Amino acid sequence: MFGWSQNTTGWVCAAARLAVLCFPAFAFDAAAWPAAGEGAGQSATHTPGWVLASGTTDATPFDFYRDNVDTGLQSNCLACHKAGGSAPQGGARLVLGESARDNHNAFVEFLDTPGVSQSYILSKVTGGNSHGGGAVLAEGSTLYQAIEDYLALLQGDAGEGSSDSDFWLGTEAESREVTLRRAALLFSGEIPGDGAIKAAKESDQKLRTRVLSTMRGEGFREFLMSGANDQLLISGLANGIDFNISTYDRYPMLAELMRDLPDERPEGFEDYHDRPYFTRGDAQWMFTQAVGREPLELIAHVVMNDKPYSEVLTADYTMVNAFSDLAYRSDAGFSHDFAEEDGFYDRRPFGIFRPGYNDGHIPHDEQYEYNEEEGTFSFSDYQQWPHAGVLSTQAWLARYPSTDTNRNRARAMDLLSFPWGRYRKIRAEIYRSGCAR
Repeated sequence: MFGWSQNTTGWVCAAARLAVLCFPAFAFDAAAWPAAGEGAGQSATHTPGWVLASGTTDATPFDFYRDNVDTGLQSNCLACHKAGGSAPQGGARLVLGESARDNHNAFVEFLDTPGVSQSYILSKVTGGNSHGGGAVLAEGSTLYQAIEDYLALLQGDAGEGSSDSDFWLGTEAESREVTLRRAALLFSGEIPGDGAIKAAKESDQKLRTRVLSTMRGEGFREFLMSGANDQLLISGLANGIDFNISTYDRYPMLAELMRDLPDERPEGFEDYHDRPYFTRGDAQWMFTQAVGREPLELIAHVVMNDKPYSEVLTADYTMVNAFSDLAYRSDAGFSHDFAEEDGFYDRRPFGIFRPGYNDGHIPHDEQYEYNEEEGTFSFSDYQQWPHAGVLSTQAWLARYPSTDTNRNRARAMDLLSFPWGRYRKIRAEIYRSGCAR
């Protein structure tokens, strides 16, 4: 998103990654960022370093096609798409030969055909759009990725007569003031002050410093959690969707608290609608809220405390508030006096989360017994809950269920799609094999 230096801390990179994923309208190519000494608003006439998924940089379309596409295309497609072959006889408009130059020109002309686009061609090679030859390549395969990169080059360079810089003609880098305003609104939900804007206008380095200063506070934390939820889709648990997370019969400490609470607000307090009364349902709801926010709070904690981004998956702890601290027996330093003597309580403190451990879960083994009338448990021992970042949180496990077979592996599929790993090719192969259906 911004031209960060190599030694930028991990939490900044993680935040920028979430920004690009969740707020694409604010993202722009770092190559368009003015180099040191260039003034804001200067026309972008330099050639950006085009970085392809295959790792190739600054390649012309023909060179890239010749080196990465033509050999595989001739092996897989020439038999049908050659002149006089079954594809042209069936109405195909793309005719190939043995010359890399002629094949490149054929693709240039084909892309100029009305109704033909990059997505149309990529759909054809995977069997879509009524491709007569069926699926020739797997989505995410090496040749598929090379064709995708080649077509992306063609879209910015229609032929040999133009260059990559033509794509940027007529554009200019936005001013540093506008960039800072965008960043501040995006990361912190605030408008930068006059002093910050004045400093940012002086140089790119001061602009970066001011952008970094927006990545703090409650606004930035909410940005991180919102962006993470856009990928994990966890918040439904906190908004009433039943993911069948077992609570009362799994956490004796929580059950003991709930056992002594009233089912409803007493009659004498019915008129106090503006004050929440601590009932059994409130305790259950507050605990469910805490469980649902665990993975999002963990991601925000890792980023805001400048921890390695890998800790999102490897942290040997989770995040707890006062309710989950009691249920998990975390001893994270929260008070468990949830309500006042008259039964009313303030919900605001329960939005505070701290690192903790889940040591309060019990297994339903042969020694497990529950007396519903008395609300008492008999069980073997508390279960040692191994932590692996968000992957071991109840919200993640409930949101992405799995099976005992290799089918319906929603949990693994979502893991491969999140920005903590670049495994989209593997994801495509899993879909192609049928394991995700």
